[in-house]
Amino acid sequence: MFKNDPAAFMLESARLTPSVAGMNPYVVSEDRTHSFRTGKSHTAKAGDCGMITTSGANVDPAVWGEDALEFKPGRPNAERLMTWNNELGDIRSCGAPLPLHRTH
Repeated sequence: MFKNDPAAFMLESARLTPSVAGMNPYVVSEDRTHSFRTGKSHTAKAGDCGMITTSGANVDPAVWGEDALEFKPGRPNAERLMTWNNELGDIRSCGAPLPLHRTH
């Protein structure tokens, strides 16, 4: 599979096993109560800390279809994979970042 299309293979590998899992810390700004489908709820208090992960987006059936957990290089929407807290296609559209300082 890799030899057939190295780029497609690497994108699908990155989608299912992201090297940057998008772990984003946060602090709750005001008390908030979240209700779950189970009927239970949880109240987060202002000042509480938490962590959000975005890697679940890479297997969302709404984006990837019912076969989201299958390894299928060459998906037509491969650029939608989440990495570095954004979709790859959006990252690429920004162009290459400039260095902080130039040495020449």
